[in-house]
Amino acid sequence: MAKKISSKIIQEWSILCSNSLVDMDSNNLSLFNIIEQINLELKTDKKFDEKAGDDFPLSMVLVSRFRKTIPEDEPIKGDVKIDFISPDKELLGSFSQSLELGVGIDNIRIRSGIEGLKLTKSGMYHFVIFLKEQSEKKFEVVYSLPLKVTLNVK
Repeated sequence: MAKKISSKIIQEWSILCSNSLVDMDSNNLSLFNIIEQINLELKTDKKFDEKAGDDFPLSMVLVSRFRKTIPEDEPIKGDVKIDFISPDKELLGSFSQSLELGVGIDNIRIRSGIEGLKLTKSGMYHFVIFLKEQSEKKFEVVYSLPLKVTLNVK
């Protein structure tokens, strides 16, 4: 589901996986163990506070592909922001990175390593992806990637 935010950049897809590798000869990307849901067991002596949540050491990679719609000889820069949203629509985390499509480059993949997530309860979480071109003043939502979490607290 690509969403056009301007006449210059399209966010084409995003996917969550446990690892990704780029072949240096062909520049092809391999995605390993695509993640659509996570089942976790938490063993604790204290009562789990769903409002405060807890940080879980989960290692994964969020891969996104962007494409420019202007001629290849026109460079463009921007910023990508990714928010992690709880089933209750609360912001649990956020990170960002720069995006640059130079002369001769018509698409780019961004790989964002995630080394842990704050989780509050079982339900559908979302990685919400925002994009802002360098000439723009505000970010716009371009994609939302769901992640189903089953959290069993014992």
